[in-house]
Amino acid sequence: MKRKWLLLVMLIAVTACKKQQLKQPTDVSFSVDINRNASNNGNLIFESGYILLSSFDVEGERQEGDPIAFSRSFSNGLLVNFDATGVIGDLNFDIPQGVYTELRVRFATFDDNGDATITVNGSFTNSQGTDVPIRFEFMSSETFEISGEDDVNSGVVVLDADMPSSAIIRLDPIYWFDILTTNQLENANLVDVNGVQTILINESNNDNLYDLLADRVDESTEAVFN
Repeated sequence: MKRKWLLLVMLIAVTACKKQQLKQPTDVSFSVDINRNASNNGNLIFESGYILLSSFDVEGERQEGDPIAFSRSFSNGLLVNFDATGVIGDLNFDIPQGVYTELRVRFATFDDNGDATITVNGSFTNSQGTDVPIRFEFMSSETFEISGEDDVNSGVVVLDADMPSSAIIRLDPIYWFDILTTNQLENANLVDVNGVQTILINESNNDNLYDLLADRVDESTEAVFN
C-alpha cells in the first residue's frame, strides 16, 4: 500500500512539473515586411512602405497543453514600417512553449483617420526601359488571417522557453499587382508626389486599377517563425 501511495505521489509530481513546463513562456517578436523580389517579368519591384494596425491577435493549438490566445488593440493605430529586421515592441509576446500544430496570426488595419492603411512604394520599368516610381495606397479596413509555419516547413512550430523566437509577416504586393498588365501600368495617370511624377494608385487616382488591387490585398500573406 505504501509503495502504491509513493508511486501516486511521484506521478502527481511529474504531471505537475510537466504542466508547469508547458506554461514557461517563449519570447516571440514579430516583424512585418513585403515581398521584395522582382516580378516574374522583372519590370516591377517594391522596396518600402508601411501598415497601420488596429489590432493584432495570436492563437494556437499545441500537441500538449492548453490552447493559447493573445490579443492587442491599438486605439490610435500602430504604424509599422516594412522591415524584416525591425523591432516592434508592441508586437512582442510571451507565448507558452510547446510544439504547435497550429499557430494563427490575425491582424486588422486601422482606418479611422482617413489615411492610407497600407502603403507600398516601388518602381515600374516601362517598355522603353525607363523606371517610373509607383505607389499604392490601400485606404480601407481589412482583416488578415494567416496560419504560421516554421522556416523549414516541418508542419509544426516549436517554441522553446530557452530560445527567443522571431516571426516575420510578409505581405505580397507582387502578387497583388500580378492581376495588372504592363499596358495598364503604362497607361496609368502620373501624379506629382513630392516633386516626382509617380504612378499613384488609390481611391482617387487610377481608381480602376485600385479596385482590382484592393480585392487581393489580404491574399498571399505569410507568417514564418524562426
